Amino acid sequence: MSVAMDYVPPSVEKPLGALPVVRDYLARLDVAGTIDRLAPMRDKANRATHGEVIAALVANRLTSPTPLLHVERWARDWAVEEMFGLAPDVLNDDRLGRALDALAPVCEAVMGSVGTAAITTFDLDISRIHSVMTSISLHGAYPEAEEDYATPRYGHPKDRRPDLKQVRTGLAVTGDGGIPLVHRAYDGGAGEAAKTARALKLGRARADLDTLTRTAGSHHLYRTEAAVKARLTLLATKHRVTHYLVATTNVDPDTGRPDLTWHFDAAALDAEATTDGWYTLPHEIGPGEVRARYKGQEVVGRRYGAFKSPLAVEPMFLHSNQRIHALIHVICLALLIFCLIERQARQGAGPDGKISGLYAGRPARPTGALILGTLSKLRLVPAQGSRPAYIPRPPHLHQHLLDILGVGPTRPDYFDRQPARVMHRNPMRKRRG
Repeated sequence: MSVAMDYVPPSVEKPLGALPVVRDYLARLDVAGTIDRLAPMRDKANRATHGEVIAALVANRLTSPTPLLHVERWARDWAVEEMFGLAPDVLNDDRLGRALDALAPVCEAVMGSVGTAAITTFDLDISRIHSVMTSISLHGAYPEAEEDYATPRYGHPKDRRPDLKQVRTGLAVTGDGGIPLVHRAYDGGAGEAAKTARALKLGRARADLDTLTRTAGSHHLYRTEAAVKARLTLLATKHRVTHYLVATTNVDPDTGRPDLTWHFDAAALDAEATTDGWYTLPHEIGPGEVRARYKGQEVVGRRYGAFKSPLAVEPMFLHSNQRIHALIHVICLALLIFCLIERQARQGAGPDGKISGLYAGRPARPTGALILGTLSKLRLVPAQGSRPAYIPRPPHLHQHLLDILGVGPTRPDYFDRQPARVMHRNPMRKRRG
């Protein structure tokens, strides 16, 4: 008697990682739908909408950040097609570039809509907001930058690389969980936004004050000293220069014509410049509340740490500042999801604020990086023949994290084309003959 075994070898596993979680959060915030409403496709022949492509790019940043040139390879190696229904070749660098071009003009509108969805969906407390700016160094010359988008320029970057051009970014996060709801990209080259704004304000005020000086006593509107003073007060208020404008009006005793002399107080300007970047608080709060709020400011610094490290905003190799502008906002969308995941995990942690086994087998306070790093070990076995794709049963810690985050990786809607199953081991068929 002989026994024959017909063995069907399992397919090579694909990294699944946090893709189920990322897809779930993208859906809760309606990221793809929002982009498609604001930047609809003109060419109906495309196999993916701009929103679907950008959503996949956000997922890449949260699981395995890579330059645009290598996103297609990431999609081929990872379980991207099973999770997002996109063939890997759809995510080639040319298609990604066109999606960024479509996103760039509507970045602020997308961030506003998605931020609003985050507030309502996750019940965020927005009574306190912390903000700060940073710089992002770039590799390239950018001789023909688009004026409508953040323009790379030389300046004083935070990484002390004055040989590289930079753009600057501003981020505002909630005191509740440090969730980034507002993001802006600015031209590089300015030491601080306040300094640039003040220079523009003084320039506009100077032009109007010079005009008033020339026309005082001669223009029919400013024939009297009272008229000159009234105009002077209006200009000082309009341009917000009252605190450092020093002006004197006189009347010529022979002609009766008024004249004006003025200058900006250099000491007052220097004093204002020393407060650039200060964290301002309402004057009516007490010392204890001042301390508590100031301590909360560190959360926005930590978010920029994630922005530049796990999400890999640098180095950035793009030919167009329009695409740089869009990619920065894509990474901010990834940061939003990163922070929401962290916030929800902390809400679901134990009484001591920790999750057992999260760090080197020991209890730890959950962070976005720890959660995504732990989930990175999840795998998916692709479909083969008549056998559907399946996910080997997650270990206890991984399943616990998925439960806290409210994500079920085997729900049918995660596999639009090929339903998946959870199995304890890889399937094997045996046949006796």
